[in-house]
Amino acid sequence: MRIVTNPGSNLPRQALAHYAIEESPQQIVVGATAHDTRAPISYATIDRWIRTSPEFPHVVGTTAHEFVAVFSTLAREDPELIVVLTSKQIIQTHAAAVSAARTLKTALAFKNTEIVVIDSRMTDAATGLLVLAAGEARRAGLGLRKTQRVLELLAERATLAFVPSTLDNLVKGGRAGWARAQIAGLLQLLPIVGFREGELASIDRIRRSSDHAEALLDHALKAHGRGRPVWAVALHSDPSDERAMNLLARVRSVFDVRYGFVRPLSPGSYIHAGAGALGLVVVPVDGLPWELPAPPTFAS
Repeated sequence: MRIVTNPGSNLPRQALAHYAIEESPQQIVVGATAHDTRAPISYATIDRWIRTSPEFPHVVGTTAHEFVAVFSTLAREDPELIVVLTSKQIIQTHAAAVSAARTLKTALAFKNTEIVVIDSRMTDAATGLLVLAAGEARRAGLGLRKTQRVLELLAERATLAFVPSTLDNLVKGGRAGWARAQIAGLLQLLPIVGFREGELASIDRIRRSSDHAEALLDHALKAHGRGRPVWAVALHSDPSDERAMNLLARVRSVFDVRYGFVRPLSPGSYIHAGAGALGLVVVPVDGLPWELPAPPTFAS
């Protein structure tokens, strides 16, 4: 079984190499120029793009044609592929992968190929944790269909939430309405942004002056309950910002964290969240049809 994901899953290069995970092409388009997100892109560069580009930068997902190329190459090595992708509600990558899988099956050389496409219902490290789970399933020889069931259960349970320091990027990128942004500014409020049924949404509001980490932790506790076995990732947009490390420590104090780490936001997430954002991914790992081992610790 081979594993494919899009760069939005925000995995360290070491993790991709460890599990032989294939990353599909993905672009950030700035004006008339497309930049491959599989290559490193600094936050300073993104800030400059936002500041100087006449149109707000946007992410373009993998096309069906690109997926056909990826799938056909991998299927010659292994007839079973599992593809774990960012929510189909926020980018066209999932639809393109499904289309490519159907196209490939029509070719006689690939008639016995099995391709399972998983909608993670989220993005960034929430998708990434599912990919790591797929990697552990592959190493354990779990099999394609049982791996699919495990990943679908994880996707149903996972939560991802972040607090931006400003609504500017969300508004410019079309993720928040002007009216809501203006009202929030007047009231000195910020949204907790998360996912509902795979769609990005404002799931709560907090005061700008409040403890953002505490608000994210409260949201996770309401969703999952104290003491539950979980995988967790604290997300940040500044390596010098100690809040993410402190947030993960607080998560460990209220959950049974079987695997956890701190990670910078992916470039695609940073475009909308902006500087000063703080996020939290929590994925319960209890009650699965297979006991999920913890992956190694990878350098960010």
